[in-house]
Amino acid sequence: MDSLGLWSGVSCSSTASVICGAIGPISLPVQSSGVTMADSLPRTYQEAKAACATVGAQLFEVRSSNQQTSATNTLQQLEAQTLYTDAWIGVNDIQLEGNVVGENTGTALTETFFALPDMNDINRNCVALIKNQGYAWEFRDCNTRLVFLCYFP
Repeated sequence: MDSLGLWSGVSCSSTASVICGAIGPISLPVQSSGVTMADSLPRTYQEAKAACATVGAQLFEVRSSNQQTSATNTLQQLEAQTLYTDAWIGVNDIQLEGNVVGENTGTALTETFFALPDMNDINRNCVALIKNQGYAWEFRDCNTRLVFLCYFP
């Protein structure tokens, strides 16, 4: 296992349906919107971003209802194989409170999927999919450890 907890014996640099994490590889089907990955080792938002980059991917920046469905389906499949139910996605308001942007593009989102009402404050700047909110979005403290979804562009 490397310093990020990824198994070095499993290649994650290709677009195969491989999940790398501390509990070993977990196979998920490729989603129609692109190949998605979820790491089964909970990490902070910044650690999750770095872990995605390590395998040539990015945090999954959800920008449409189709991508939200893909992210939800992937998380539900991961949940069936692990105990984890909530996951980081590539969305935040770190730079400017209330200005929700995509992690990879830095551009404002025109469509969001927050549970209403969302309890955002200056200490909660990173967005996660939350199972008990119907996989809607919720701001969380970026230092919270969650599993996460990656996307190969």
